[in-house]
Amino acid sequence: MTEVVASRTELNQLLAKAHEQHRSGNLAAAEKIYGDILRREPRQAKALHLLAVLALQTERPERAIELLESAAGIEPKNGEIQRNLARALARAGRPADATAALERAAAFLPTDALLRLELGNAYVKASRRPEAIAAYEHAIRIDETLAEAHLNLGVALRSEGDATAAIASMRRAIERRPGYGEAHYNLGNVLQASGDLPGAMAAFRRAAALEPKLAAAHFNLGIALLKSGATADAAAAFREALRLQPDFAEAEFNLGNALLEQGDAPAAAASFERALSLKPGWVAACCNLGIARQRRGGLEAAHAAYSAALAFDPSCFPRIVNSLTAEATGELWLDFEALRHSLTSPT
Repeated sequence: MTEVVASRTELNQLLAKAHEQHRSGNLAAAEKIYGDILRREPRQAKALHLLAVLALQTERPERAIELLESAAGIEPKNGEIQRNLARALARAGRPADATAALERAAAFLPTDALLRLELGNAYVKASRRPEAIAAYEHAIRIDETLAEAHLNLGVALRSEGDATAAIASMRRAIERRPGYGEAHYNLGNVLQASGDLPGAMAAFRRAAALEPKLAAAHFNLGIALLKSGATADAAAAFREALRLQPDFAEAEFNLGNALLEQGDAPAAAASFERALSLKPGWVAACCNLGIARQRRGGLEAAHAAYSAALAFDPSCFPRIVNSLTAEATGELWLDFEALRHSLTSPT
């Protein structure tokens, strides 16, 4: 009996040593000690669990799954083992199995708010939004200060079409963490979609101040400004988005729209051309390039852009007709078939 106790004490000392090496980042040394423990006691659940965590840290999810399943067989009601098994399964590309493991973990850890948040996120990825909403609400009941749960609940509610509840949930996230840039950004999106442009602009400005490298915040601010008629400020916002993300085709396109509204047709045409270089075949950009060229130099300059738009999408012909007849420099085409022939024939 004394020999068994001595062996158990030695294994516990080895486990403590391995854990210390692991926490210090000495992963190779930790893995060796975990292996020594498991050779002596193959059913040492904690060693299996920690070695699995190390396998995940070193991008070996399949090995982690094998170890965690062994550990779960020894301690079937250990919620932390199930949580890490879920992460390994997700990393291995098995989302349904990962969600099932999270559900088991939640059953074993009923007061863990972060686990409910993680489960909600898994439901969102599986397009199980009603269950995601329930999981986020459960997380909030456990810990109402959890800003991420309020934000993610708001995002899920918006996806379900409940903008009012989404806005309220996102505002609660911001109340709990005023410097939460992602929450300000998402609030701006919902407010803009709901028609509250001043509110949206305020939210996007705050998001951009908190997350200065978030190109999308500057872009969406530009969209709100453009809708409100502040074309110069919109152009500045689109330029900032492009500075942060030079290949942002939508920002280049909308910069062109802002410049066109300001009457700068040459600069607008250049923006539409850059948008098309980033996103070839974009019919809206082809049409707007035609408008900008038409304003800059008449119908002949616009011909190639309109022809390209029609080649990419024949159904855009009415839009081209509208563009041609609405522009002061255009020609009023009464023979639409002649116009179609003109645009589809080689020049």
